[in-house]
Amino acid sequence: MNTFEIQSTLDFFQSFTLYATGAKKSIWIQTMNFDPGIYIDEIVSILIKAAKKGIDVRINVDWLAERFYRGRYAIVYIKKDPLVEAFNRKRQEMYTLLRSAGVKLTLTNKPNLFAYFFPSYKRNHIKMFIVDNKIAWVGGVNLMKDSFENLDLMVKTADKSMIHALIDQFPRVNGGRRVHDYITKCNIDTSFMVDSGRYGKSLIYQDVLKTVEKAKKSILFISQFPPDGLLQKKIIELSRKGVKTTIITSHRNDFVFTSFPQNVLYNILRFKINNNSNIKLIHFSKKVHIKLLIVDFKHVVFGSHNFSQLGGLFGTEEIAFHTTNTELISGFKKFIATHIDT
Repeated sequence: MNTFEIQSTLDFFQSFTLYATGAKKSIWIQTMNFDPGIYIDEIVSILIKAAKKGIDVRINVDWLAERFYRGRYAIVYIKKDPLVEAFNRKRQEMYTLLRSAGVKLTLTNKPNLFAYFFPSYKRNHIKMFIVDNKIAWVGGVNLMKDSFENLDLMVKTADKSMIHALIDQFPRVNGGRRVHDYITKCNIDTSFMVDSGRYGKSLIYQDVLKTVEKAKKSILFISQFPPDGLLQKKIIELSRKGVKTTIITSHRNDFVFTSFPQNVLYNILRFKINNNSNIKLIHFSKKVHIKLLIVDFKHVVFGSHNFSQLGGLFGTEEIAFHTTNTELISGFKKFIATHIDT
């Protein structure tokens, strides 16, 4: 088995369910969303069977999942939606089944009054999957139907140092969170970064800014949110020095580009890069949920962070890896050529 494999959403689903079915000791999952339905029902069945056999099954899921319906939630929560409430009752029934089987299910970031009405504030956006402390996946996929229909990826790894970093982070939720963001050196070419959810702070975003500054030839930026804030400014500055940037994001009708206030930021970006031949903005044919930054095909940052400055301002918990590992970079090149090249 290769140390790394860059997997599409469905490849990840098949891979994870295979390993989870054969688990001997433990299955640990962290996700922001957890919706009953296609794909997820099969995973839940596997987890229940595993827990009943005495396998250590743990799930960390953010409370924000309770606001999601059909892949979206209201940025400002004003009144209850009957459709959302009915779907959430199904979710709670799923939670009860899991807990009754012995699964340790932890809800993260239960809201205070402010977060109740502005649910983007202080969310836990981390996604990780670990089986038997021997194999792990990290990336953008949440446990809901829409996640498996987006353009997204998961990095499958058997690297012991990376898995150890994920295992150490997994229980650091709610009262167990670290007070500060932190970085762990996994090995000579890969570091693990954690945003602990401090309002207005993001170690990962700062690393992205430093990484982009190293660009000599090219930047490949893939995210559902086009670059904003200081990152947008740096990309434009570098374009004047001949650095070519390709921005790949969701289809033009995605809510990020049509709904207030995100559409304002998007239109500002379009205005700033208009007629800039060194910056190419590509709208993919469907929703993009990948979080990937590649600089000169020498540095790669990937994980759960959207590389948006706003995420840090809202105090979002995130993880990301920064790597110069040639096997990983080769894997990302192959994935892009197969799934993204337009």
